[in-house]
Amino acid sequence: MERIGTRTLDSQSIDYRKPQWWTRSVRSYWLFIGGVSFISMIIFYGLMINFGLRSLTDLILSITICIPTFAGTYALRRSQSVNAFKWMWTLFGAFSIGFLVIFAPLILLFGHQFYMILGVWFVWATLIPSMILGAFIGEKWGRRRGYMPYM
Repeated sequence: MERIGTRTLDSQSIDYRKPQWWTRSVRSYWLFIGGVSFISMIIFYGLMINFGLRSLTDLILSITICIPTFAGTYALRRSQSVNAFKWMWTLFGAFSIGFLVIFAPLILLFGHQFYMILGVWFVWATLIPSMILGAFIGEKWGRRRGYMPYM
């Protein structure tokens, strides 16, 4: 038995240092949030298909993206390891910093010049180095914080 504050904890009890939604005792919370968002997405797309604003392939594509994303979020929550958080920081850097901050402004401002110099391969010649640079920046930020997420 371990004693934290005035509460006595055994190996089967809740870890009171984490927020309640994070613990394993409220696993149904995660299923509830996932179920509500999934059902609301299907209802929303059903209405959009009914009004003719979207096609059925958009609904199928959304379902195929939604389920693995939710499962990956739940798996990341379950595996509290440094490697999972290291991957999270690296992917954050590659996609948010590399793609949005470096690549998108380059294409918007200098896309025509890149196309004249590099031809058809201009997208890959600018996308790959910018995402590598963004991943490097994200990994450096993560290392500085000990790969812990913002909570």
